[in-house]
Amino acid sequence: MSVLPFALLVLLILNPALGSVIATVNGVSISEADLNRQMERDHQSGKSENRTQTLNRLILFELANQKANEKGLTKNPEFTHKVKKLAYQEFINHALQRHRASFQPSLSELKAKYAEAPLLRLRHLALFAKDAEQRDSAEKTLSRIQAELKAGTSFQSLILRYSQDPAARFLGGEADFHGPHSLDSRFYDIVKKLKINEITSPFTVDNVIHLFQLAETKTFAQAPESYKQLLRGQVVSERKENFLNELFANLKNNAKIKMINKEIL
Repeated sequence: MSVLPFALLVLLILNPALGSVIATVNGVSISEADLNRQMERDHQSGKSENRTQTLNRLILFELANQKANEKGLTKNPEFTHKVKKLAYQEFINHALQRHRASFQPSLSELKAKYAEAPLLRLRHLALFAKDAEQRDSAEKTLSRIQAELKAGTSFQSLILRYSQDPAARFLGGEADFHGPHSLDSRFYDIVKKLKINEITSPFTVDNVIHLFQLAETKTFAQAPESYKQLLRGQVVSERKENFLNELFANLKNNAKIKMINKEIL
């Protein structure tokens, strides 16, 4: 029965992980835990290799690292920057992971978010006004439109007769439901304030005179799950950003930061 050398026995007692060493590279150990971690990373990224192939890759990785250290490559500023960047991202990921549950909105919070950005169905009439001649013609047409609206003519019929945007004329200017993610905010923010069937005052954007009518607003219950998921993602992103801003503000407040030479800023 062989007896382990006393020094190795002490090392194994102090560091049991050494007992699972499966290879050494110039005295640097590669443990079974190292191999298992790499296998898990490969699995998550879709790489398919057996344990022997993965171990060989770890050996090559260690050899390359040793040579990089020998040549002083790990001491150049660019390498140092990359390491700091990785550490920065790892710190952020760790902090976000620890607090991930707090970023998720409750149902009532999600409903409040939807109330700020409901899905709207609208009707659109457009008149081109790219130059003086078009503007003059558009103003005359607009006067006729406003007179007919006061007389009770339906907005849809006016779209079919007067709108110069082929897309706006299609189906009487009816558009599918839109949220702020799919409609220019310059339009969405105006239409959102309307009551059903109310029409905006004429306004010009990008040399086009626009009139919108709010046809319908979907309730939260009617909104598709895909849109609710989009809003949920926005809430999570906003909360993550606020959390990180507060985290780094606290780090700066508790750190000893001294500006040495402000003149170069």
